[in-house]
Amino acid sequence: MKTRALKTLALSLWLSFSLTGLPAQALWQSASEIGNDGLLEGHSRDVYNVAVSPDGQYLASSSFDGMSQVWNTQTWERLHHLAGHTNWAGTLAFSRDSRWLATGGMMDGLIQIWDLSSGESIQTLSASKGGVLSMAFSPDGQALAVGRNNQTLEIYRTSDWQKRTQITDFVGGVVCVAFSPDGKYLASTSFNEPRITLWDPLSGERLHNLSDHDEELYALAFSPDGKYLASAGADKVIRLWQVDTLLPVARLSGHLRPVWALRFSPDSQLLASGSMGDHTLRLWSIPQGVNLQTLAKASEKTYALAFSANGQRLFSSHGDGKIRVWDKASAAQTADAQRDGQLNLSLRLDNWRGPAAEAGPALGELALKIEHHGRQHLEGVNAEVRILTPGILLKSPVNTYFIARFEAGSSKRLSLPLELSSGFKSAAIELELHLFSGEGTQRRDIRLPLRVPLNTPATQQKAGS
Repeated sequence: MKTRALKTLALSLWLSFSLTGLPAQALWQSASEIGNDGLLEGHSRDVYNVAVSPDGQYLASSSFDGMSQVWNTQTWERLHHLAGHTNWAGTLAFSRDSRWLATGGMMDGLIQIWDLSSGESIQTLSASKGGVLSMAFSPDGQALAVGRNNQTLEIYRTSDWQKRTQITDFVGGVVCVAFSPDGKYLASTSFNEPRITLWDPLSGERLHNLSDHDEELYALAFSPDGKYLASAGADKVIRLWQVDTLLPVARLSGHLRPVWALRFSPDSQLLASGSMGDHTLRLWSIPQGVNLQTLAKASEKTYALAFSANGQRLFSSHGDGKIRVWDKASAAQTADAQRDGQLNLSLRLDNWRGPAAEAGPALGELALKIEHHGRQHLEGVNAEVRILTPGILLKSPVNTYFIARFEAGSSKRLSLPLELSSGFKSAAIELELHLFSGEGTQRRDIRLPLRVPLNTPATQQKAGS
């Protein structure tokens, strides 16, 4: 990799966390009173999608087992067991008035419209042979957008379920569709394209192309207040776009595998993300782009995310056939956790000194800064560093650093000498910081992955700037 490219490394990438995954800004934890320690079970294969109805009364899921389930969110009674697809029930969407649930078949290409009060199918749409990858109802409830794997985007009228618009200008399957809250835009992404397309939902006219990603995209989400659009995919870095200017305002780095799921909280102040491989969910502040919390009990594959209507609960669907339910703790619970000695730390990329030579193995130095935001002094904290990116070696006699006393409000700097092999071409340095303190049953630890993108423009040196 060229020296000039290395020297444009972002210098202020923030990631807040605690040793137990419980940060001061927000405390999310498994909803132990629901299911088996916050697990809803009912599918035999991957749960591809999960959604909450706009009125908050229903939770729906769809699975590769061909079934869709509907739960009552007050009693957690399973209301409907919907068997409308021959195989692989993929995406689903609630109508804006919470009367209907639309489900799409990834194999049979059918769209089923279900009456939520009775659980009966009231309409079957089969106008296209392509499998259904994505769906969304318009804000006014008058249209249903459908993305298919045959490079087609369709828009149906909900008054008579007739197709009013068909767009075929894609190079891959339309993996995601999303309406802006004001109904002005219909956003889409497709396989094999690193861009977002904004369409006029009425005419089907292409209005804008948004390009900032390096690889294909899998997830889109508009914030409920209409100010932001989030996008993510194979390059692992989430982009936050300002809708009124259509410019990226933040790049959120942390996931080590492709990001497949994005969802804003109802108040638009939080963005949740999940990946296809790193076993974590991440919660980001909006618009700053700070990683407030990393939930590490997730399954390897996260397909979809949904917040409850009041924003106090988060649902995630996974490749192990389960839905995980997470609760936002009260202020009192958060304060109790802090009094019990939970650590409130942040990790910052402090500096990078690139190698002087461009050919052959070369040495560089990566400096990390750990800052302690809690109120209690900490005793005996260990930090173990592991470099995960091939072609980079940690050139140090030790990889574990001991902090005998970590004063409240102070920071500690870790300097990591790195050797980059000749021909190094990775787009990012990926590492894992394992922090632990205490012994025996009192030991608290967490393995926290961190991805530091290279070639970050100088104008984006600070996350959220």
